[in-house]
Amino acid sequence: MVIMAMEERAPRIDLELELTCPECGHDFVMAFDTTAFFLDELRATASQLFREVHFLAFYYHWREPEILRLTRDRRRAYLSFLSDTLRQE
Repeated sequence: MVIMAMEERAPRIDLELELTCPECGHDFVMAFDTTAFFLDELRATASQLFREVHFLAFYYHWREPEILRLTRDRRRAYLSFLSDTLRQE
């Protein structure tokens, strides 16, 4: 459903990447699926956000809406401080 909506709103972009094997030096062309790439990135970002919310809620006892109101940079700063603190213990 998401893929169909994306294709309706944006023109299909067919990319081919010219690559070289780092081991044997063979040149080849590979298709790059932009839709699949961006959907994978969205899934990874969503998964990371769930982890960030979990850690901040677990250790600071903040509620999810409070955590989601933080900017990404601020959330990551708290996670960095938390990580440093846990390593010291």
